[in-house]
Amino acid sequence: MLLMGLLVTAVMPAPSWVVHASRSSEHVQRTPWVKVKGEWGMNRGPSARMVAGVAALIGATIGAATATSELLLRPLQLGEMGIVTMLSDGPAPKLVTSEISFNFGRMAVGDKGTHEFPFTNTGDVPLELSKGATSCKCTISGLEETLIAPGETANVKLEWTANPGGPGGDFRQTALILTNDPLRPEVTLSIEGKTFTMWDPYPQGVTFTDLQADAVASATARIMTFGDNPPVVTSIRVSQESNVVVNPVDQGENEVAEAAEIPDSPYFTAKAEPLDEALVASIPGATGGLLVTVTSVPPLPPGPMTNQLEVVFTFNGSGLSSVLSSVKEPEGGWIAKLGVKANVVGPLAVAGAVWDAANELVRIGPVSTVTGYQTKLFVTAKGEHRNAVKPRVIERVPESMQVEIGEAAAIGDGVVVRFPLSISIPAGSPTCNHLGSQQGKLGRIVLETGHPDMPQLTIPVRVAVSP
Repeated sequence: MLLMGLLVTAVMPAPSWVVHASRSSEHVQRTPWVKVKGEWGMNRGPSARMVAGVAALIGATIGAATATSELLLRPLQLGEMGIVTMLSDGPAPKLVTSEISFNFGRMAVGDKGTHEFPFTNTGDVPLELSKGATSCKCTISGLEETLIAPGETANVKLEWTANPGGPGGDFRQTALILTNDPLRPEVTLSIEGKTFTMWDPYPQGVTFTDLQADAVASATARIMTFGDNPPVVTSIRVSQESNVVVNPVDQGENEVAEAAEIPDSPYFTAKAEPLDEALVASIPGATGGLLVTVTSVPPLPPGPMTNQLEVVFTFNGSGLSSVLSSVKEPEGGWIAKLGVKANVVGPLAVAGAVWDAANELVRIGPVSTVTGYQTKLFVTAKGEHRNAVKPRVIERVPESMQVEIGEAAAIGDGVVVRFPLSISIPAGSPTCNHLGSQQGKLGRIVLETGHPDMPQLTIPVRVAVSP
C-alpha cells in the first residue's frame, strides 16, 4: 500500500484550485482559475488521454503489488506443487504390490520364519527384479531369471532366523528389491517381530568370589521359562563339564543323554525351586521360572575352578509350544546350562603390586636384559597350620629368575603369617618368552610349603626377557 501511495503521488498533477475558508461561512469556495496564454480563465483539468494513461499505470502497479503480497503472505498448501518425472513414450513395466511389510509376532530364538510378498506386473513389458542391500536373508523365489511377464504375479520370499544363539527382544529387518519400473525403481520390504528364548538365565552363571577352600558357601541364579506351562524339573546337578551353551533352541535330541555321561563335580551340589509368581509375572512373556542354588562341598582345591550347572525340565509333557510353529521339545526335556565359576582361596595366598588377582598370576611383562628387573611379593598363611608353613623354592621358569624368601612376620596378633618373596631378573639374563601366548607358555614359581593341606603352591609368572 505504501508503494501504491508513492506511485499515485508521483504521477498525479498538483491541484489547480485554491481553497478559501471563512469561519463565519458555512460553505467553502473553490476558485479554479488559471492563467493560460497571459489570460485568466477556468481550469478544465487534465485531458482524457492523460487520465487514461495514468489509470492504466496505477492499475498495473496495484496488480503487481497485490500479487507479490499474496505470494509472500499466503501459506503454502500441501498438494499445490508436485514433481513431474520425465518418462519415455514407449512401453514400460508397472509394479503393483499389495504389501511391503509383515509382522511375524513372537518367535523363539533360533526359530525360522518365511513370508512371501506378491509382485504383480500390470505394464506392457516384463518386469525385472534384482536383490539390493539387505539386513536379512532374502531370496527371490518363483521367478525365472527374475522376470515377471505382463499381467503375471510372482512372490519375493524373505527368510528370517531369529537371532540364533543370542538374547530375545524386538527385531526389524529390511530387504531392498530393485526393479526396471521407471516409477518404482526400488521397493523396500520389511519384517519385524519379537524373539524370546525357551529359557533365559539371570545372571548368566553362578559365581563364587574368594571362596574359602574349607568353607561351605552358596550362590543363586534365576532361570525364566517361556513354554506353555511352568517348568517341571526332572534333574539338576553340577557336572565337571565347562562347555556352557546358552539358550539352545535347536537343542539336539541326544543332548540330555550326552550331558549325563559327564561325571558330577565332587565340589558342588545344586537344587531348584519355583520362582515367586509375582516375579514371574513381572517378566514379559514368562510363564514360569526356577530359583537354583549351588552350594560348595569342602575341601576345595585352591585356585580358579569352572564347572557347569545342568537343569533338565519339561513343560508338563507339552511336546509342542503353542507360541511356536516349528520348535519341538527335545527327547528328555530341555536342558539349561549355566557356568559355575569359583576363585578358591586356600590357606595360602599371594599378594603384591605385580599380583594380578583377577587372572591369578604375577604380571611382570617384557624386561630388558640390559637393565634387569626387581620386584617383591608376599605369601600369607592362615588357619591352624599357619605356623607349620616353611616355604622353599623347588622350581623357577625361567631359570634366570631369582627368588629369595625372607623371614616370616606375624600379622594381626599372629592370625596371619606373611613371607616376603624378592623376585629379580638379573642384567645379562638370556632372552626368553613366557607371556602365556602361542609363542611361549607362562613362567612359574613352585614352592614347597610344609602345609599339610596344601604342600605345594604354584605361582604363574608372565614375563619375557628381550635384548
